[in-house]
Amino acid sequence: MPNIIRRIRNGLRGWRSLLAFVVLLVILVWLDQRTLAAAPVHGIRPQGAAWVLSTADFPGFWRRLAQGDVFQRMRKDWPRPQGAFELAMRLDTGVRPTPLRWRVWLGKRFTLAESQGEVGLCVFPGILLRTVDWSARIIGHQPDSDGIAIYGPYHYAWRDGFLIASRSRDYVMNCLVNGDAGPLRSGSDGELAFQWTGDHEGYMRTLPGPGLRVEGRVHMSLTDGEGPLSLTNAWPHSPVLSITARATDDLLSVAAVVQDAADSLPAWAAQEQLLSTALSRWDTSLLPENWDAGVHHAAFALLDVSVEDTLPIPDAALVLRGGAASGATHPLAPLASGHASIPYEWEGQPGLYIPWLGEQLSPCLGRSGRDWIVTLNEPSMAALAGSLSPGPAETADVDLAVRMSWEKAGKAAQGIARSIAYNSLLPRMNAEETRRALPPKIDALSRLGALHINARAEGEWLSFDGNLCDPAKRAGD
Repeated sequence: MPNIIRRIRNGLRGWRSLLAFVVLLVILVWLDQRTLAAAPVHGIRPQGAAWVLSTADFPGFWRRLAQGDVFQRMRKDWPRPQGAFELAMRLDTGVRPTPLRWRVWLGKRFTLAESQGEVGLCVFPGILLRTVDWSARIIGHQPDSDGIAIYGPYHYAWRDGFLIASRSRDYVMNCLVNGDAGPLRSGSDGELAFQWTGDHEGYMRTLPGPGLRVEGRVHMSLTDGEGPLSLTNAWPHSPVLSITARATDDLLSVAAVVQDAADSLPAWAAQEQLLSTALSRWDTSLLPENWDAGVHHAAFALLDVSVEDTLPIPDAALVLRGGAASGATHPLAPLASGHASIPYEWEGQPGLYIPWLGEQLSPCLGRSGRDWIVTLNEPSMAALAGSLSPGPAETADVDLAVRMSWEKAGKAAQGIARSIAYNSLLPRMNAEETRRALPPKIDALSRLGALHINARAEGEWLSFDGNLCDPAKRAGD
């Protein structure tokens, strides 16, 4: 009998231990949920950050993206587009950041920002990481006098429950001393928002739904017209990229915004120098003040990219549509006065052929109906003259339309990739490594459908919405 009683007591002791562990675990999970639920929606970043990427639920957004239609279309050729990010985080922190692990260690809130050339992260961790940090302090891993500690390559500190981390100590210090905790464009719905400052400040945030739906605003003034744009879908074949606006000045404004964004990319400097050298050959002061007075709509299109030579050569076109049949003289004809030109004819209409830098870069000026056309080579002019359709038009409230065919962009990128591989232009990669690495990823991107953005002028702002990867549309639709 005593042995039986002893066994019962030992069994009950084991069950009590298990029950105590379960109760403790439930309490910790409850505390963790309470901690994360109390987190402010918007994280801390330096005052006047150049850009901020934020969401109230990063693991949730990450999971929706990985399981959504966009990644599904890419999966055959590029199984894990997020793999490079996961690998970098694992090498730096020792933890592979799956959505579940990110949620357990770093919580839901996510704010990534750049200030003075330095990038930093702000999160609101749950109980687990707070306990680990508290334990580390007990065993002697104390922060310095400013409250900043070091883990691997990162400096980090706590403020108002948030954990701020960066490879730059100055970034963390700026957040501690003068950090901005004000509202961001991301809301409590867990969608991702990207916002930026500068002359063309603005934001773009994702929306629920397939094809990566987005909406946003940019600080820029464009023509607010009444009639519908008719050039968006006028191309006989879908271009790689097309931008349609109400006036040529609007296209120049868009180009200024693109250049402003590109100036932050180190690789852009050399390309900008080449572009400036090419454009300097054309004296725009020769154009009269109101040279485009009769233009109702203007559209620029990148038709293709040639890689027959070492450097990629764009095949582009500009179409200026008037309210009536085009006149006798091309509005841009004065630009040809400084170059040798040859009278030419397309579809029975007179034009100019300007031999410049070989067959692929010899601009052509032509007309067709109520359209003035500019191309960079004669075959493109022959393909467009007489083939531009009158529509279908956009809705009347659309003042700017941007379209891009991911399939056409993929084909152009494959040609560029072959040129890069053949000439061994990528650092630390030989031709064979380049051929293995780039084509599958480009094939994956070519399955994304079309970028389809419509924008509306609202005073000094431009509001836009659409899809980055719409599978149901082609770039010309």
